[in-house]
This record gives sequence, structure tokens and C-alpha cells, in this order.
Amino acid sequence: MGLFGKSEPDKPNPATSPRSSSTRNQTPSVAARTIIGAETVITGELSTSEVVQIEGRMEGKIKSSGLVVIGEAGRVKADIEADNVSIRGKLEGDCTAKNKVEITRTGKVFGNLRAPRIAVAEGAIFRGASQMTANEERSSAKEHPTPSSTPGSQAASAPSSPEKTGGN
Repeated sequence: MGLFGKSEPDKPNPATSPRSSSTRNQTPSVAARTIIGAETVITGELSTSEVVQIEGRMEGKIKSSGLVVIGEAGRVKADIEADNVSIRGKLEGDCTAKNKVEITRTGKVFGNLRAPRIAVAEGAIFRGASQMTANEERSSAKEHPTPSSTPGSQAASAPSSPEKTGGN
């Protein structure tokens, strides 16, 4: 509503919006082009280059050259390959991202994560292994490994003094 009770034509009126109040509380923080609704179940392979938000259930495999968002109501049993992944709901499966995997405080992951950047918020549940990979800018390090990136070098560089390895 504008000044003096006149409605403004460019701004939608929340009271007459087609979304219910429960839907308004779950709006994505990104503009998802594809939304899999809460009452939707998909089995199979999902392939997209757009932002996709999953609020329903998905089983199978997800491939995306964009962002995959598992919403708070989303339940996914799939392996995911994407540029970026944000997990706010539940994921059972492995997740590989070219840029970043993020688990928010409401997220639950039961599987392995692989990405150059991995963020796990306080309160999130993560059961699996994580591997921080090199992004394209640092891919030349694979061709010319440094001593710290060769297998077994971490054990060799562990401190040997009793003060640092003590159990206290």
C-alpha cells in the first residue's frame, strides 16, 4: 500500500499474493528457475544448467552446471555433481562440486563431499568424508606435486615432540 491507502501498481500486495503464508516462509534466498515442490517425488536422473531447488523428494542422480539447493523440506537420496550445492534439508549420497558445497544449520548429509570449498554451519549434521579438491586455477599443482601433497607426507610431517602429541 502506498501513501494514503492507495495501492502501488509496481509492488505486489502480500495480502492478495497467490502464495500462502507457509510458502512465503520457505522462499529461496536465490532465484530458482526450477522448483521441485514439497509434494513431488522424482526417481531417476535430473540434468540442468539452471538453479534448481528441491523441496520434495528425489532419488537417483543429479547433474547440474549451476546451483543445486536442497531446501529444508527436501529429502534427496542421490549422488550430486554440480558447480555449487547448498544443503538445507537431507542428503543421502555423495556430492561433488566444482566450486562449493555448503551445509546450513538445518542441513543433514550422510555421504561424502568433494569440492574446493566446503562450509559446514554450526548445528548441521555431516556423517561422511570430505575432500577439498583443487579448483581449476590450482590444477597445475596436480602435475607438479609439492612435498606436502604427496601420499604419506602428512605422517612424515607430524610433530614428534611429546609436548605436542600428548593426549592432554
